[in-house]
Amino acid sequence: DVVLCVAPQVKRELEKIGVTTRMEVLTNPVNEARFSVSAEKRIEGRKLLGLSHHAKVCVCVGQIQPRKGVAEFLDTAAASPDVTFIWLGGRPFKRLTADFDALNTKLANAPKNALFPGVFTLEQMPALYSAADLFFFPSFQENCALAINEAMACGVPMLLRDNPEYPELYGKENFLKAIDVKGYSYEISRFFSDGQMRSDYSRKSVEAAKRFSVTTFSEGLMKIYRSL
Repeated sequence: DVVLCVAPQVKRELEKIGVTTRMEVLTNPVNEARFSVSAEKRIEGRKLLGLSHHAKVCVCVGQIQPRKGVAEFLDTAAASPDVTFIWLGGRPFKRLTADFDALNTKLANAPKNALFPGVFTLEQMPALYSAADLFFFPSFQENCALAINEAMACGVPMLLRDNPEYPELYGKENFLKAIDVKGYSYEISRFFSDGQMRSDYSRKSVEAAKRFSVTTFSEGLMKIYRSL
């Protein structure tokens, strides 16, 4: 028997609670044929979102729920009025969403530069990732988030919450990080004022995304099957 874990942190947490079954880490793969750097996709994505070519854009992808850092996303948008913040995703659990009423109040008072256009198709997602200058993902906890992997494959620089699982997954120098609204705002201001920084982190995203290629995933899976 073997348990497949999507991130090293998952394996460690299972070990802490006493799981003794053999465990192997196999991270979520990204389809490189679908998600890749594309100037054409960037233009397409900005048209889909109604954004100008010159707009400064931060994008997040995920369910609209407290664990994903929606409140921090909105507060950071309020602190950065010259940047457009776009959250792509919905609330599949509707009223069962945690803190539903408080979240509704927060969304009702969202700053004008924070947009929630809803859910899009998988086919549209490469263009929507590519529309971003910066992928801003303030989630409090993740394992191996597909949204991060996909955005990286599209060459989008990362601003992530300083969660302990990320450096091991993506490389500690390959993304910007912070732990609160003040930190996020500082990194966003620094990012948009430095063209070389934007270029460097785009390159770092592409390099980090290679860790999650379908080929790497397939080879890892076959190795596990053969060992069994």
